[in-house]
Amino acid sequence: MKPWQKGYELEYLKKITNYWSDYNEFSCSPFSEMKPNSVASALEAGHLEYLDGKDDYTSGSIESYVQTVRREITADGNVVIGVKEKGDRIIKRISGDVFPLVNKIETFTEPCWLFIWEECVKSRNVVSFGKFQKVGAKISSFGEIQGVYFKDVPGFFGEREHPKVPEYEKYALRKLKLGRVMDWPKKLKIQEKLKNISEFTNHYSNYNAKGSWSALSLRGYRSDPAFITKPIEMNKKWKAENPDSLEWQIEDTPLRAQFPEVENLLKQLPGEKHRIRFMRLKPKGGELRRHTDLVDPDQGIADGKLARIHIPIVTNDKVLFQNWDWDGNGEPKNMKESEAWYLDVRKPHRAVNGGDIHRIHLVIDVVSNEKLRKLL
Repeated sequence: MKPWQKGYELEYLKKITNYWSDYNEFSCSPFSEMKPNSVASALEAGHLEYLDGKDDYTSGSIESYVQTVRREITADGNVVIGVKEKGDRIIKRISGDVFPLVNKIETFTEPCWLFIWEECVKSRNVVSFGKFQKVGAKISSFGEIQGVYFKDVPGFFGEREHPKVPEYEKYALRKLKLGRVMDWPKKLKIQEKLKNISEFTNHYSNYNAKGSWSALSLRGYRSDPAFITKPIEMNKKWKAENPDSLEWQIEDTPLRAQFPEVENLLKQLPGEKHRIRFMRLKPKGGELRRHTDLVDPDQGIADGKLARIHIPIVTNDKVLFQNWDWDGNGEPKNMKESEAWYLDVRKPHRAVNGGDIHRIHLVIDVVSNEKLRKLL
């Protein structure tokens, strides 16, 4: 027996793990998945309970504990949506049939926080029948959407209030109220110049399927257009190899001067401009797998954060973009050439180019402000 088994037989841990199949179906991360080692830890702590019914439709599993210290709950990295108070019941995860879970939750006498996979219908039914109030959602760097719900115990001072989250923090993918941001002649000039650029830099991300996504910088952290990296996003090894990288300043590359047509587009977006890039996605199945950009703490739409704006320069009807919101909705959309779109990259998103030509977007990071938000 290995130390991580906490004294439990392996076959028993595997059996308990099987009860979490509904939960694991929506797990995208090795850190969130219920595995024998996480089951063993939860059992040892006394946090895990299996609700054994007569068949698969009357059983369930629940992991919960009582909070011992006050702690904020944040969404999208830094947006406070709630506070777990000392003494609250934290239902960390659930799996299985709806009504055994609802019945078990009703036995708890503490104020309850419930965390679910937002895209799991069974879990949303537990929320509904359990009469929980949605507070917000937590997004993982793996693109998981964890709905955050609360049910209070009525007290002398009334029900607990939660922080008011601005509506714009809930936006995922929205077209800016600008109409067409470039006329036909300017668009043709940009497209013609792009045809003469054969080499784009392959993007370093692990969600770049088959190396189909690449970019060039008009403005970045080095004067070389081929340098598309943002130092703060990089891993520890890269930062160790480039120890002064976090001190690098944003600067224009020579490529910006070659595309004066872009300047008129930039003027239509209120706010200071940070990175400006052409980003290319290969045809015939080029894909960015579902992911988030939570590795970049500067992203967001509140004042001073960096809002990501996409302007399609070359595209086709078979390019589909998905961006999931806090409710797990992610309807595929096709952005048209010359439109401007805000994309909250802190939320899960993916792109697929099913057409026969490259998709090229002008992608701009703008320091967010009230004028920019009014365009959403």
